[in-house]
Amino acid sequence: MNKKSSLLVESWIKKNIIDLNLCPFARDSYAKGHVLIKSTTAVELEKAQKDFLNLFLILQKNSEVNILFYFSKARLSFYSLLDFIAESEANLDKIQLGDSYKLIAFHPEFRFKNTKKENRLNLVNSSPYPAIHILPTYLLDRFHLSIAEAKAINLQNEKKLKSLSIKELEFYYPWVYPRAT
Repeated sequence: MNKKSSLLVESWIKKNIIDLNLCPFARDSYAKGHVLIKSTTAVELEKAQKDFLNLFLILQKNSEVNILFYFSKARLSFYSLLDFIAESEANLDKIQLGDSYKLIAFHPEFRFKNTKKENRLNLVNSSPYPAIHILPTYLLDRFHLSIAEAKAINLQNEKKLKSLSIKELEFYYPWVYPRAT
């Protein structure tokens, strides 16, 4: 694992996801050591797909963990990451694990469907590197979130992100808001 990319991803999780509380469930899981951070140095997507699928050996052995898998070398566009996830989901279906895991995309240029590029809600899933969060579905089931509760979290996040000053955006999201020199 590249030390620089590893530190940046760790910092992003702590500063953005936990300190900004963009995912109200992350703090506890992270504090317990249940979030494993794994990277691939593969540039070729076929090799990255093998690295990705190998992670399920870890997940099958330890049911309490979830994994953030990121691409430290491959330069994937946001849409290439979505294609990679679609292929990954198809591969999981082939080995009968498709219903057992939810794959969540993170990317420096993340965009929710039907949002404009500049919509700050997109920052919820903005990360310094293309990444996929692999969550066992039973962990999601523990939260028993209704659609209304999930929407409330999204609205809270959007409000929080809209309230950030430019200086704060530069601090939390330097890959989106580089500091003016």
